[in-house]
Amino acid sequence: MKSLHKIQSNRMQYGYIGCIIRMFHFIFRQVGVVWEKFYYLEKELTLNDAEAACNTNYTIQVLTFDDFQKGDISYFTKAKLINIKKQLLDKTYIPYGIIKNKKLAYSAWISLKTLPLPYGFELNLKENEGALFDDYCAPEFRNQGMHSAVLRHRLGQLYRYGKNKGVVVILTGNRPALKAETKAGFKTTKKLTILKIFDNKTMIWK
Repeated sequence: MKSLHKIQSNRMQYGYIGCIIRMFHFIFRQVGVVWEKFYYLEKELTLNDAEAACNTNYTIQVLTFDDFQKGDISYFTKAKLINIKKQLLDKTYIPYGIIKNKKLAYSAWISLKTLPLPYGFELNLKENEGALFDDYCAPEFRNQGMHSAVLRHRLGQLYRYGKNKGVVVILTGNRPALKAETKAGFKTTKKLTILKIFDNKTMIWK
């Protein structure tokens, strides 16, 4: 059942061809080979971002571990929750989200120091940079404008933390996310490929 849910979710996010590509990536991961391609996007942050963050009909709050336990169990697995508990100990990682009907409808993070990537990779941020990562909206709350609201809120928070540039990485096949970030003012400045063969890891920039 979980596998079917994952396939349906990938199909909605990446389209049919993208879903097939994700399946091939899954197969290769089973034999210890990982490769993923990302867009690297940047956006200059200004006072306008802080002001725009206030224009929302949603109550967006800093999340606690208890809030994550109210989330979609197909995404917030035991392993995911363990990782979240570790991230919460690092004060440079800050989660924001929306609680609706006593459920975690939307969650997303900012980082003030490093940008975590899948499979143990990470990018060090410059002093003036802050990163957005790990957005998730529960299926029953999608298409309600939560992504845009939480995105604007996080950009405003980065500005308040003294950052003048926001960065985000997006899988090349994730068209909805790329469209949303571009609409918010992000621009693709380069591409990143991560490659992991067993314990050997490398990052390739273009």
